[in-house]
Amino acid sequence: MPTLIPIVEGDGEVRALPLLLRRLFHEVLQVYDINVAQPKNAHGCGNLTASDQLERFVKYALLEPECDGVLVLIDNDAVEGVIGTNELNDTCAPAFACYLATRIHHLSPTKPVVIVVARWEYESWFLASLDTMNQAISIPQGTAYPGDIESERSAKGWIDRRLAPGQKYLETRDQVRMTAHLDLRAAELGSRSFRRLKHALEQLIQAHEMNQVIVTPLPDHYADTLGESE
Repeated sequence: MPTLIPIVEGDGEVRALPLLLRRLFHEVLQVYDINVAQPKNAHGCGNLTASDQLERFVKYALLEPECDGVLVLIDNDAVEGVIGTNELNDTCAPAFACYLATRIHHLSPTKPVVIVVARWEYESWFLASLDTMNQAISIPQGTAYPGDIESERSAKGWIDRRLAPGQKYLETRDQVRMTAHLDLRAAELGSRSFRRLKHALEQLIQAHEMNQVIVTPLPDHYADTLGESE
């Protein structure tokens, strides 16, 4: 069974992301023979964006004997840690993902590596599926996000302000609960970055089937040598 090793920012994603990936593999892609390993926890986005740190975590993942691929998930707001050192700005998640993938490309990895940037936070995907969230947290039935969910820079705060009196959003407790009740179709329709996550898994599956090493999403001028741009 091929094994995917995720790399995440913090404690909440350690529990939530494997559940989300398994749901996408099983419920959307109808793939049942991929094992999602315990994620490697960076304990903060700065530990991924700082010089050589993302590379260090990817190297550790690739050294695992069972590793058949690596998926890095990072929030868009982490780009603030690298603005000023290049042409990145805080409004373009695809450019941030390409920047991180380019760093990994220079490692010449031996297994497929995909980068996914959640715009703006993992919790942003929950905003597309609020009608199912009252099964996981104390949010009033009928709550809906007014507008484009990817325009909300603090989904955690938006959710927290709508919980029942005395309740607080707790990432390490609520993120996995909400992931279990996430409407995957609604998230795909409502979020470009969620569609990127689904596409990244499709790329990993194809790379494994074709015995290819890819890094995505790379800028166009890398497309002929490794992977493809989204």
